[in-house]
Amino acid sequence: MLERKRVKNVNLRVRSDGTIYVSAPKHEPLERIRGLVEEKRPWIERRQALQAERRSLLPVSWDSGETLQVWGKPCELVLEQAESARQEHVECADGLVLLYVSPRWREEPPFSEAVEHREKLVRSWQADEVRHLAEPLLERYAQQNCRSSPASCARAP
Repeated sequence: MLERKRVKNVNLRVRSDGTIYVSAPKHEPLERIRGLVEEKRPWIERRQALQAERRSLLPVSWDSGETLQVWGKPCELVLEQAESARQEHVECADGLVLLYVSPRWREEPPFSEAVEHREKLVRSWQADEVRHLAEPLLERYAQQNCRSSPASCARAP
């Protein structure tokens, strides 16, 4: 896809679905843009292969046996039974992601609803994991920033 914009340079991206996106100045000749894309073809093909590999690692039905990336490492997803919706949670240990879901989401509701529910649980757990690891880093950064620039800390809530 080519988009003409108010930019200085030709920008080339390979999107997560593998499509190529080019933004270029309005006055840039089409032949020059094509030449740049052709020149970057090896890079484009490498990026498309990488994106395809990433897509292949995403779970499809969020069911036992599928592979899930956790901190860049492949882990096997295992569905376990929780006694109730209140006990639904996710654990990660020894290369396994244990997804505890209530019987309602293990038995077949409409398939798309079960998949959506399982994915939501895992995505929420992933977000919590990131927050848990990021908070101490953010606190340390704020403390360092306050030492070097106390005036900026006075305005902070």
